[in-house]
Amino acid sequence: MKRFFRVVVALLCAVTLLCTLSACNKDNGYFGYFQQNGYRLHSFATKNITANDALNMLSGGSKQAKVGSSSPVTPIVNSPKALVSDDDEVERAKQEAIQIALAQSNRIVVTTQFFKEGEDDMQKEVSEQMGTTVSDFLNKDIINSAVGLSIRNLLLTTERIEQMEVENAEFKNSAESINALYNNLYTFHTDKQNHLIVQMHYFVEIPANTMGGGISCYYIQDTEIMYDILTSSNLNKSIARISKWQTSLGVVISTAGDSIHEGFVYQVDVDWMSKDATN
Repeated sequence: MKRFFRVVVALLCAVTLLCTLSACNKDNGYFGYFQQNGYRLHSFATKNITANDALNMLSGGSKQAKVGSSSPVTPIVNSPKALVSDDDEVERAKQEAIQIALAQSNRIVVTTQFFKEGEDDMQKEVSEQMGTTVSDFLNKDIINSAVGLSIRNLLLTTERIEQMEVENAEFKNSAESINALYNNLYTFHTDKQNHLIVQMHYFVEIPANTMGGGISCYYIQDTEIMYDILTSSNLNKSIARISKWQTSLGVVISTAGDSIHEGFVYQVDVDWMSKDATN
């Protein structure tokens, strides 16, 4: 019997060691730099794609077009400035996207999950909005949640994706990109169900030699948005509509001997209630 227990213990130790050395201890699958109350966000994304792939998803003509499907868009050129002719074109595309979204739904339920100060468990806030309020959200491109979060980029068009690539190129050519933690402000992804996913990255450094000296401080925020693709037969156009949003944000105060991480995580589901076809 003792030998049996020694074998069991040995096997358990081996399994524990393997988990420690392999995927059990990897950060793959997590999203963002910070955790709160021991909780980390899990990434929606399972596959990296290019901006051209993302554009193809909005030009495939199906509700959930496959990356690299037929009728591909023209590849993004080396001079991204040529992609977006002017702000009027981006605004026109935005207004068309709003029409497509509102034609299918003008009522949303926004569920926000977060940690409240002094609480160990995640809290939940549910808000239902409809009619002109939803229209106003889309026109202003912002949902202000009950806990003070500002959720942006509610709808995506091909023009907006091209604009993101312009911003990526401008960032790469800027001085701030040298010390940033990432190569792009925006990256594009999909999940196993082939939803379009955009990740956004933000980094601000306050070095120790600022003003009268001090300790180096860094603000880091990573945001991830999952979209559903909608197609309008009338406008012959596809757009992407937000369905999930999450962010990890916080501050790192770093000294030569130690660092302090103070971070927060938030998760938001945006459920769009379809209009009743019988009414």
